[in-house]
Amino acid sequence: MKLPRWIATAAILGLTLPMLPAAADDQAELIKQLLQRIDSLEKKVDALEHSPGTAGTATNSAVATVPAERFTQLEQQVKVLGRQNELATEAAAEKARTAPVVDFGPNGFQFRSAETNFVLKIKGQVQLDSRWYINDLAANHNDSFVLRRARLIAEGTIFHDFDYQFVPEFAGSSPTILDANVGYRYDNWLQLKAGKFKSPVGLEQLQNDAQLFFIERALPSQLTPNRDLGVQLSGDLFDGRLSYAAGVFNGVGDGRNGGNADVDGEQEFAGRLFAQPFVNTSKTWLRGLGFGLGASAGHETGADLTPNGLGFTTDGQQKWFSYKSSVIANGEHWRLSPQAYYYAGPFGLLAEYVISDQQLRAGTNSATYASGDLENTSWQVAGSYVLTGENASYKGVTPRHNLNFSEGTWGALELVARYAELGVDGDAFPTFADPTANPRRAHSYSVGVNYYPNRIFRASIQYTLTDFDGGSGTGNKHSENALLTRFQIAF
Repeated sequence: MKLPRWIATAAILGLTLPMLPAAADDQAELIKQLLQRIDSLEKKVDALEHSPGTAGTATNSAVATVPAERFTQLEQQVKVLGRQNELATEAAAEKARTAPVVDFGPNGFQFRSAETNFVLKIKGQVQLDSRWYINDLAANHNDSFVLRRARLIAEGTIFHDFDYQFVPEFAGSSPTILDANVGYRYDNWLQLKAGKFKSPVGLEQLQNDAQLFFIERALPSQLTPNRDLGVQLSGDLFDGRLSYAAGVFNGVGDGRNGGNADVDGEQEFAGRLFAQPFVNTSKTWLRGLGFGLGASAGHETGADLTPNGLGFTTDGQQKWFSYKSSVIANGEHWRLSPQAYYYAGPFGLLAEYVISDQQLRAGTNSATYASGDLENTSWQVAGSYVLTGENASYKGVTPRHNLNFSEGTWGALELVARYAELGVDGDAFPTFADPTANPRRAHSYSVGVNYYPNRIFRASIQYTLTDFDGGSGTGNKHSENALLTRFQIAF
């Protein structure tokens, strides 16, 4: 007769368990060994049963060597070991589910808790530029290499709904803090941000530095506020078809970054509405259309309009206009900026117009102060085409295939072109600006090539021609011809 499996199991356990390591920790391996021995015993029993004259004797002998109570005891031990193995597997799965996650990729280093309540992202941006001035007679146009930006960015989330950002800038003569803010996300339609960040006015000004069409922003960005201290509400409405941002800020001059404190006790209101009416449509050629309006209004008193003599600059970052040293902001300041972009497949187009109206004052003697209200204007149209077929977008180009010589892939290649103008109000001359040293209008023509071997690296080369109307100074009557390059890493 065939020995019942439970008897065979108990028998083999009783005979072989003492042979196994007493301190074995791997329950799964122990059970595997026991089952292998059970299979071996069953084969032996089958052999005895089919062996003439010996089956009954062998079977009775095997059963007799193991007491009945030992059978039950060992069977329970097998069940316990099996349950312990199940519990160990469940515990390992739970530990993996709740363990923190560390990741590194094109979006930087990420450290996050398993439930994503806590997130820390470490990003970086380095830009090495060169500037070469062609047939230019201005003495301050020096060919050079420039570390344009060097940033280590920390941002993330606390308790799922609270965000933070800290962006120091290490390029330049001394480190500075560009962004330092915290935020609360109630929902997509309502988010709060407080601290130092970009004021919501200019289209290109709000674009990430690493994702611009060109190496430098165009002339209109010199009339919009950059970073400032304040509080802002923002959000997306109607499934992303309309975005809004509105806040109150300390107020800064055109093209400026705010400091870490208010200098005049006057605040500025800034806001922006931007519509993407077809962002969710099935017609892909319409999805990339967006248009909007940015604006600001405030009151500035005593602010220097041209700190450190910077004024307005060319694409080659050379000064071409500045107010007289005695000129300061002195009254109402408002801006208006209609703006739009359109992206369809490899084609991209961006356009904006900016009006900046500022009341100001000239002179150092209160009895002879001269007051005025100047309205400066600027506009640009910029386009791009990605030759390798990737999609152009406001957030830059992502190569479909990274550079890999062995696989014959080359990354992405983009052609860009731009025209921009900036006009200074004619009433600025001669009271607020010297007409012999300052042009009244700049025209900028630029073409360039951007190469993306992958999402992190970018190499750019750009030729720009800037010519001027008005002004008779030696340094301003000549057009600027500049060849600019950039090597960038951004993750």
